[in-house]
Amino acid sequence: MRLKTAALAAACAGMAALGVAAPAKADPGAYGCPAGWQLRTVDYVVGFAANTQFAQKIRAADQNGDGMLCYKLPPSAIPLFSPTFLYEDNTVPVR
Repeated sequence: MRLKTAALAAACAGMAALGVAAPAKADPGAYGCPAGWQLRTVDYVVGFAANTQFAQKIRAADQNGDGMLCYKLPPSAIPLFSPTFLYEDNTVPVR
């Protein structure tokens, strides 16, 4: 009788352990942009580059290698010789 009870208890414990699911987690590689920035492809941002050296610097900004950058136009009143757009890697974790 004790053997049957022990076997039944072990079977129930095994089935209960299988029924417990781990909580879902966010993708650890999912990143986005800060508020006010737009998520764009690297090629989109490179399209604004004035020359190939600038294009190389933009491509190098993609530190996490996902092909995406955060892009932002500065306020309309920009001083002469200032950049006409801003970019940075999308490293803000997405929740």
